Amino acid sequence: MKSNKLLTNGRVKIFLIILIAILLAACSNGGAGSPINMENSKPDNMGNTVENLNNSGEITYDSSNIYYLASDENNMPVVYKSDVAGTNRTILLQEYASCLNAIDGWVYYRDFSRNNIYKISADGGKSQKLADIAAYFMLAYKDRLYIIADYTGGGNHLYSMNLDGTDLRCLSNDKVSCIYIYKDGIYLSSSPGIDEKGYFSKMGLDGSNMERIFDNGYAVLWFCVYNDYIYYVGGHTLYRADIHGNNQSKIADLGEIIPATYNFDNGTFYYSTFDLNGIFAPKPVMHQLDVDTGAAHSKKITFLNKPGINYEVSDYIVGDKIFRNENGEFFVMNLDGSNIRAWEPKGSVSLNGNRA
Repeated sequence: MKSNKLLTNGRVKIFLIILIAILLAACSNGGAGSPINMENSKPDNMGNTVENLNNSGEITYDSSNIYYLASDENNMPVVYKSDVAGTNRTILLQEYASCLNAIDGWVYYRDFSRNNIYKISADGGKSQKLADIAAYFMLAYKDRLYIIADYTGGGNHLYSMNLDGTDLRCLSNDKVSCIYIYKDGIYLSSSPGIDEKGYFSKMGLDGSNMERIFDNGYAVLWFCVYNDYIYYVGGHTLYRADIHGNNQSKIADLGEIIPATYNFDNGTFYYSTFDLNGIFAPKPVMHQLDVDTGAAHSKKITFLNKPGINYEVSDYIVGDKIFRNENGEFFVMNLDGSNIRAWEPKGSVSLNGNRA
């Protein structure tokens, strides 16, 4: 009888040890919960999603790592490299970088302090300057960079160059606000001026076969292309039209306040607004909207209580997770807004050591 009791107590102790080990492992997982599923992620030949880059591109990723802009313990800007499980991180770069792209073992970025374009090996080392261009937007796709910049002083135009910085070309002399690459074509939104209507155009990847698709009558703040439809925001409203400019329709009103950020994933439109109850402490509110069913199925998916007068927020989609940057602090959550946690991978060993 005594031996049975000892056996039972031993089993209980083993169970408790296993349970504690599981809990400790979960707690050490960077606050990110389960590892990020990258199966339905961006294509390998694309350095980031256009949607993430339209939110400044402070985060990008490849099949096994995430690269993101944050502040170190001295409140200095750095780009961290973290595994997708959120268990370990290193400092890849000590710079204030945006327009982050990860492709073919390299990370491409705009250096805000110098207004130049650089690349750095994903394994660390010294950055290499590619061009003296202050990119407003930059996407690495296949073997070229596609850049929106005011390079000549005449407004934002579209340029492209090889990934090594050679063969810089101007693809469009129109004033370009946004682009989207879809089925190896470039779709462009142009907003010539306050008193002129905006319009959409399409061209080949080399700038050939430029054609105007349709006038939209609005200064387009954001757009994407999905299932042969162009989805775009003008003012406070989400619209769509097919890629030939036909079947234009309104999908939903987005509220009285123009959204601060936008993103899109597999037919779901995400946008963030600010709750101004208490005007001096606005709070960000994220919404989710199914573009096929419209406003009736729009729902608020998260409300992070981090108020501030000078509030900055950006939303990014990485694999099957949403990353939110609130005033330099990253949070991660599921695509439905559940399981919100701080993104805090451990470690800060430098792969670079010196600024570029």
